[in-house]
Amino acid sequence: MLSFLVLLWPSLASGTVGLALGGGGARGLAQIGVLKVLERAGVKVDRIAGTSIGAVIGGLYAAGYSAKEIEALARKVDWGAFIGNSPPRTSLFPGMREEKDRNLLQVRFQWLRPELPRGLTRGQRLAHFLWTLTARASYLCGGDFDLLPIPYRAVATDIVTGGKVVVGRGDLSEAMLASISVPLLFVPHPWKGRWLADGGLKEPVPVETVREMGADFVIAVDTSAPLRPEGALRTPLDIADQATTILMADELREQLEKADFVVAPELEGYSSFDYRKVDSLIALGEEEMEEKLPELLDLLDGTQSDEGTSEPPLNLVFEGNTLISDEQLRKAVREGRREGLSPEEAVEREYIRRGYILATAKLEDGKLEVDEGRIVGIDVEGNRTTRRYVVLREFPLKVGDVFHVGKVKRGVEQIYGTGLFDRVSVHLRRKGKGVALTISVGEHPYSVVRLGLHFDRRKRSEMLAELGYDNVLGTGGRLRSSVVLGERRQVYAANFCMDRFLRTYWTFSFGLGHKVKRSYIFEEGEEVGEYRRRSGFLLASLGRQIKRLGDISLELREEGGWMEEVRGYGYPKGEFEVRSARLKVCFDTLDRYPFPRRGRRTEVLWERGGFGGPNYFKFYLATESYFTFLSRNTLSIKLRYGLSSPKVPFTEQLTLGGQEDLFGYREEEMRGWKVLCVNFGYRYRMPKYTHIGIRADIGRIWPRGKLLLSFGGSISLETLIGPMTLSYGFSSEGRRRLYLSVGSKF
Repeated sequence: MLSFLVLLWPSLASGTVGLALGGGGARGLAQIGVLKVLERAGVKVDRIAGTSIGAVIGGLYAAGYSAKEIEALARKVDWGAFIGNSPPRTSLFPGMREEKDRNLLQVRFQWLRPELPRGLTRGQRLAHFLWTLTARASYLCGGDFDLLPIPYRAVATDIVTGGKVVVGRGDLSEAMLASISVPLLFVPHPWKGRWLADGGLKEPVPVETVREMGADFVIAVDTSAPLRPEGALRTPLDIADQATTILMADELREQLEKADFVVAPELEGYSSFDYRKVDSLIALGEEEMEEKLPELLDLLDGTQSDEGTSEPPLNLVFEGNTLISDEQLRKAVREGRREGLSPEEAVEREYIRRGYILATAKLEDGKLEVDEGRIVGIDVEGNRTTRRYVVLREFPLKVGDVFHVGKVKRGVEQIYGTGLFDRVSVHLRRKGKGVALTISVGEHPYSVVRLGLHFDRRKRSEMLAELGYDNVLGTGGRLRSSVVLGERRQVYAANFCMDRFLRTYWTFSFGLGHKVKRSYIFEEGEEVGEYRRRSGFLLASLGRQIKRLGDISLELREEGGWMEEVRGYGYPKGEFEVRSARLKVCFDTLDRYPFPRRGRRTEVLWERGGFGGPNYFKFYLATESYFTFLSRNTLSIKLRYGLSSPKVPFTEQLTLGGQEDLFGYREEEMRGWKVLCVNFGYRYRMPKYTHIGIRADIGRIWPRGKLLLSFGGSISLETLIGPMTLSYGFSSEGRRRLYLSVGSKF
């Protein structure tokens, strides 16, 4: 960010030059190529206004990023990831990960009124990404966009009144987000009591706005999309984009007629969603601007001025630096001098490089005073229901700490990861000799209904209905009641869980319920019996979170009921009761589930039965690791080992077989007191949410003493109700089986 404070473009004799950057989605990336050529030619931009993607590119340029820096960001960023609304899985506590992994359909209620989404995504990921890039600029300009390195405006549309809104004050990232909030795709952005959406609806290329800023000569960059042919209108987003293009046509024509110079790169064949074609889009913008550059320079008739820079003193005295030593700062100044930087710029660059992006430096009489950006106050706003400490306990910075962008990023992710808010942002302002920080949250309704569907060949069809409240007494505690109804299983349960008690990492949960389950008994691959198990259960656990990596917990369990004969043999009949204590340790760094690409999950369980029930012990270890290479190829290895008392109760026996651990066999086909299973897998991620994979399995269960080998393959689709997987496998015993699973398991 060297160019943040240093702008060495030449002045032009023809007055102030304004740049109006239009929308167009991914097509707008061509504007970066236009900026690169203007920079090389020495064209100084004095005013910038942007609409939609133009507001983002223009905002970064106005904040001091060079065209090359913006180009590097565009190439590095996964633009498609901004459409997602979920927090990173690793920012969730283990209990919340399990809930999220079930992939249930969800509807929230405000009292008895359902809250329907106003767009596909609220843009939290995009908002925080833009904030990270512009926090320093917003802080230094004090929220006045006229005080940015280049005066700037973002154009948005008031979705309620239909009027144009020109944003020239406030948080720079929020101005960008308001302008880029495309209807249907993004939820309208709240701003000063108004709901703002894509500025292209009112001013596709903001020529008029740049004029109002005082520009004498306006360069308009038009990257808007033409009308799509009939065959290209495949999705609701395509239809919405087409309707927007039609509505903007007349206004676009009027705005371009008001410009002094128009650059319209030839982008035929590129859609508004082609974010993967960054390089070619930038190149096309560069090519078009190079071709029109001679004409532009003739119109501008510019001359270059050269402001000499004085040589900085060598014997600097540093004050205010507590994080970086004098020696390290002198080294930074020496390196900066070779690059033409002043001592202030070199010192600020060193702080920024280390994440202390609010640090500033001032040189006077050989003394270089550093303001490191120390926090003097932290406030929370928007938490009408949630207690203040619930927000602050997830934020790693405290009053007295020096502002660090990496820690703020982690804090925002952790606050958003609580699931209590649909929007989390941070606002900064100067306060005395420090930084005042405000964490702004947007609460959503906490009453929620979740629905899930599942089908497989063993359990047949099942439906889950869950009613919950996600913020009991404003503490973040979750209360749930659920019903599972299926052909072979019914479960009625209620539970309460708190991921963090007060400001500690202690966690506890309590649950009870009743379940009915029908299961088969097999001998040598043949079905010999079927029974029905009815039981009530009670669970209570107390544990401690290990940051976001996992948890360790002690669980007390009681289950009692009876076994009913349906037909055949191979199972006990009559009443049973189990009372046990479990010690469980879990670590989980998987990036997503299902279909993880990287990370590891390990669970270790030790259980002791007794306390008035049968005496037994059980040890269980399960671990799985994933490694992705060349973007779409994932290798996996899984290990499952279990050991229990030889006379462990029938209901607590270990099992082996099925689509997940041993191809060729039915799920839970084999039962025993000791089990070992190892899986080696390869999965390829195809376009359109499709995965194909192969897997080799090694398994053994005792008392059956034979080592079993299996091999199989599968094809999976990601659907709204969870994964749909079709698998086929065979074993070393000649067993073959086809599997079908639809929806998330619960």
